[in-house]
Amino acid sequence: MNKKVFLLILAGLVTPVIIYFAYWIVKTDFLIREKFAEKSFLSPTQFYSNTLELQTNQTLKPNVLIDLFQRNNYRQKTWGAILQPSDYASSTGEECEKIYSAAMKCFAFHHHVEKKINIIATDELDHILVLLEVNPETQASRSLEKLMMFPQLFAQYIGNTPV
Repeated sequence: MNKKVFLLILAGLVTPVIIYFAYWIVKTDFLIREKFAEKSFLSPTQFYSNTLELQTNQTLKPNVLIDLFQRNNYRQKTWGAILQPSDYASSTGEECEKIYSAAMKCFAFHHHVEKKINIIATDELDHILVLLEVNPETQASRSLEKLMMFPQLFAQYIGNTPV
C-alpha cells in the first residue's frame, strides 16, 4: 500500500472523530450555560442573634442564668473554687453579702472567650444589685453598668425565608 493512500484513509477516519469531538464540546458548553441560566443561587444568609444584656436594677427571671450557663456547656463549681474558662458558681446568703451587703444570691462565671470573671449579685426579688468584672490574674475588679452575655443564634434567614 502506498504511503499516500494510507494517509488519506487515516485522515478520512480521524476527521469525523475530530468533528464529532468539536460538536460534543460546543453542545456540552451550551447545555451547561443553559443549566446555569435556569439556576437561582441562594441569597446571602442573614443571622440574627439574641444577646442577654444585664444591667443594674434589672429583674431577672428565676433560673435564667443557670439555664443560660447550662445551654452554653458551662461547668458548675462550688462557690469559692478557682474558676477556669467555661466555669460558673452560684451561692446565697453570707457569701453574697461579702460582695454586696444586700445581696441574697450571687453568680460568678469565667468567660470562655474573654479572660475575665463576672459576678452578678441579686436581692431576694431577683433585682440585679451589682455587676462586677474581675481580672483573674491581678484580682482587680470594677463595677459595670451593663453586661452583655453569650450572643447566640436566634434566627437564620435565606432571603425572606426562615430556615
